Amino acid sequence: MVGPGVARNKQEPEWAVSIDIPRPDEQLVMVKTWPTSQPGQRDLFLRPVESLSLPDKIPKQVHTIFIGVNPGVRSARIGHYYAGHSNYFWKLLFYSGIWPKRITTEDDDAVTTGGFGFTDTFKRPTPGTGALKKIDFAASRNHVSRVVKKHKPTLVVFVSKTAVRAYLGNRSKVIHYGVQEWDIEGSRVFVVPSTSGASLGDTSYQAKLKWFRNLRREISGYRTSGSNRSNEVEAMDRASARSTKNLTG
Repeated sequence: MVGPGVARNKQEPEWAVSIDIPRPDEQLVMVKTWPTSQPGQRDLFLRPVESLSLPDKIPKQVHTIFIGVNPGVRSARIGHYYAGHSNYFWKLLFYSGIWPKRITTEDDDAVTTGGFGFTDTFKRPTPGTGALKKIDFAASRNHVSRVVKKHKPTLVVFVSKTAVRAYLGNRSKVIHYGVQEWDIEGSRVFVVPSTSGASLGDTSYQAKLKWFRNLRREISGYRTSGSNRSNEVEAMDRASARSTKNLTG
């Protein structure tokens, strides 16, 4: 129901009202609705969030799958992972040496050609993790296990402790960053800090970069062997050091 004094354009759908905020771009990526959407939830443009989603992006030849908590509203609207304006994911991917050139959220499809995949513990978009509900965590384990079993990556990377806890179904579980002692369907598990700007109070940018560099060494370790392995690790170390020098210089 529209409040008093707020006009509705007859050409707009039932949920749209005229307010003093910009209208969204009409060219939106609209994909299937996930059953965990909450009735009545809307984004900043009053678009029903349950009409938004972000599909998994996983290539046939995948070696590493990144797993976030759930899609942000902006990611679901534009169809790209880690799209928050304050999210450091793509910056960390470059400065750690995992990816050879600067990239943004719009390059996630290109990154999949390098054998990287993207999914979430569950798929309902929310403006932040504070909007999550118990029901969102319920199917997380089955979803992640199903994806890993199907694609069989060498490494599964949880982006944040919250993502791991969602998968484990235990919000208070003590989690340490780095390689875990357990696996998922035979795939090794690695945990890096949250890349959200809101998490800087928990882990600084330099701390995040440290763990992404450790991740890069883990990735280069299973993609090479013997002397080739040590040579590639050294080369990636040098590339990462140059990237960081450029960042701070």
